[in-house]
Formats: sequence, C-alpha cells, structure tokens
Amino acid sequence: MKEQNQLYNGGDYLDYRALKDEHPYYISEDWITGSIRYDNEQYDDVSLLYNINTDNIITERSPSAIMIKLVRDKVQSFSIDGHQFVLIKAHEDLSTGFYDQLCSGRVELYAKRIKDFQETISGIEVQRNFIEKNKYYLHKDGQYYPIKSKKSILTVLGDRKRELNQFIHENHLRIRQNREGVFIKLTEYYNGN
Repeated sequence: MKEQNQLYNGGDYLDYRALKDEHPYYISEDWITGSIRYDNEQYDDVSLLYNINTDNIITERSPSAIMIKLVRDKVQSFSIDGHQFVLIKAHEDLSTGFYDQLCSGRVELYAKRIKDFQETISGIEVQRNFIEKNKYYLHKDGQYYPIKSKKSILTVLGDRKRELNQFIHENHLRIRQNREGVFIKLTEYYNGN
C-alpha cells in the first residue's frame, strides 16, 4: 500500500448511476485488474475502470473503496483485459486521449474507444444509452492517418498496395464483417514483410 501512495493522488470520482444496464466503461462496469504507468512509475495488479465517455482512468483505494480519478496527463499507459492503451497528445489529425495500441512496428495501428451518451424520453420513461463506436488511426512516418475503409488504409500503405490487395483476396478478408480484425491483419502483414 505504501508503494502505491503515489498512484492515489487524483481527484474524487463520482460513479455513474445507471437506470438499467447501461454504463460508460470499457468492457465492463466491474473493476478490472490491470497495470498502469503513472507519473513515470509502473504499478501492477491494480483495480482499474476506464470511462470511455469521459476518457478518464479510475482506480480504487482499498480498504475504503474510494474511487479516484487519476490525473490524465500523469498516465503514460495502462493495460486492461489484454489491451494496451497509451496517452497520445493532440496532433493535427487527432485529439489528446487514450488510444488502444492494436499493432506496433514500422506502422502502428490505434483505436480510439468512445461511448456517446444519449438520453431520450419515451412517454414518461427516461431512457439512457451509451452508443459505442471506434475510430482507427495509422501512425506512419510521424503522421497519424484516420482510416475507415479498405480504400483509406490502402492509401496510407500505398507503397505496398498491390501486395496488400493480394493478401486481402487470398485470405478472404471482409472489412464490413470485421473492420478492426482486417485492419490489424493488414498492419501486421505490412510490418512483417
């Protein structure tokens, strides 16, 4: 506990109170054990929540179970559920925030995980939803490029467009069925050859 005191220096976090089963968190509204690089120190086996609506990392101070919102600029990276998130500072093509690093190498692939809050009234009942969406970016030669389709990823990786098209055809890759999976396979193929 003494070793982790540096980790507990954020502000109080007011948890979202759900009406039904909606929540603003990545993967689960339950604590996930992960690791975090915070203020240049590594902490492992830490209870974490990632609020992807507000882009905040929350930890729990035991034994009092106080929820603490960590200072975003002190979080260099964190891992939960097998996903490595890194803080990327504002760039002309993207805003400051945490991005899921899906591939690394000559070209890096990132996903920005987002949940937009929607509240509607149906009769006398309030309905709340978080609509989840992902935005994808390639980092190549110091630039970040948004990618949405086969055409956009092949434009960024244009120096090997013919090989990548052949790889898509031979492996029956369908972006409409699994956009993230295809983006990962294309980036890994590009980096591996």
